[in-house]
Amino acid sequence: RYLRGFLIMIRVQKYISDCGYTSRRKAEELILKGVVTVNGEIAKTGDKIDENTAVVRIEGKLIRPETKKVYIMLNKPVGVVSASTDKNDVTVIDLVKDDFPRRNLFPAGRLDKTSTGFVLITDDGQFAHDILSPKHHVPKTYIVTVDNPVTDEVVQAFEDGVTLADGQLMKSATIIPYED
Repeated sequence: RYLRGFLIMIRVQKYISDCGYTSRRKAEELILKGVVTVNGEIAKTGDKIDENTAVVRIEGKLIRPETKKVYIMLNKPVGVVSASTDKNDVTVIDLVKDDFPRRNLFPAGRLDKTSTGFVLITDDGQFAHDILSPKHHVPKTYIVTVDNPVTDEVVQAFEDGVTLADGQLMKSATIIPYED
């Protein structure tokens, strides 16, 4: 970092933390253990470094700043599979991979092959887990067109939790019928 032409040095433990390796406190413990090197020299807790040029290693492993995560909002077309790879069909990743080379992208959630709509594509596994995990209770809204009218019995069945053909009980869902 530079401020009006002046180089700003940062502490080694802050650099390690900024790289996403561990917390500053844990980084300081690693420095005290003697497993952190800067430009080939064993680091000390008071050392300051130029984050733009320093080569920092922990137990021989090069530490680099975390790269920014990618979040893509995609309107999935009919016929495209919500998957990372598929031998037979085009996937949502196939639609964006040329624009994001060398990124480990995956869809966070999915829609059926015959459905259209929003699919989030990311390389942020923690974020995907946080929004998809049932324990986090992130509500989802779907707008669905059906061939037959939605009856009171169908609404009640969804509120009770639908049992699939394989016996799996789905969680309760709310249906709000809408007509154009």
